[in-house]
Amino acid sequence: MAKTTKKTNSKRTKSKYPSRLEIDNGFYLDFEGFGKSKEGYQPDPALCGYRIGGKGPVKFIVFTQDLKWAAMDSGIEVQKDRHIFYCWLVEGQLRNRKLFAFSEHEDYMLRKMSQPKGAVLKRRAKPLKRYRNVRQILEKAYKGKTPADFGNSLIEFCVLADVPVRKDYGKGQVTKWLREVKKYSCRKEDTNKGPGWKSAPQCARDSWQKILDHNEDDVVRMYDLLVRTSIVG
Repeated sequence: MAKTTKKTNSKRTKSKYPSRLEIDNGFYLDFEGFGKSKEGYQPDPALCGYRIGGKGPVKFIVFTQDLKWAAMDSGIEVQKDRHIFYCWLVEGQLRNRKLFAFSEHEDYMLRKMSQPKGAVLKRRAKPLKRYRNVRQILEKAYKGKTPADFGNSLIEFCVLADVPVRKDYGKGQVTKWLREVKKYSCRKEDTNKGPGWKSAPQCARDSWQKILDHNEDDVVRMYDLLVRTSIVG
């Protein structure tokens, strides 16, 4: 009886590593947003980047009016109804593929999007069906192979696996960039309420591009890491 249980657990652990077909067919998602408030409230995502597999450009969707005019200036979709996005993703995009995101954060935010505004969700609730936590996958794959001070971040795994990341990735800078963009992107033209995107200085426009580049890197490197790890290990 003990041997049977051990064998079953072993198979179950192995099954958690995605196949190459699942990796190439997967939906890769990364949210960006403003940090928690002083009261500990986590706002909804400001935007997301996504891609299927390793081909084609990363596409973006903005969820807040705060970034509307920067998004429209870049030809990016603005979707104010978070539930519409949730239904499009879960009911349309994930029917025949896994959803890959780097941590449990995207899972929590997606479950939050599925509920009426103001609903309270448990952090430890059962994850969405077909959701795969890339950090957990990599932690298992590189168990015993990381340095003592390893923090399990996306960048650290990229360095470990020799996956290139842009030099101006900007770890920990996204909230600062979002705030810079928000000053101008709430409106198109200057009004008595404040400046508009048309008059946004180059530093704000640069911050917007940095946000998109950072998000694109997160989406692309998840795929690269899973491919590299499947080959190595």
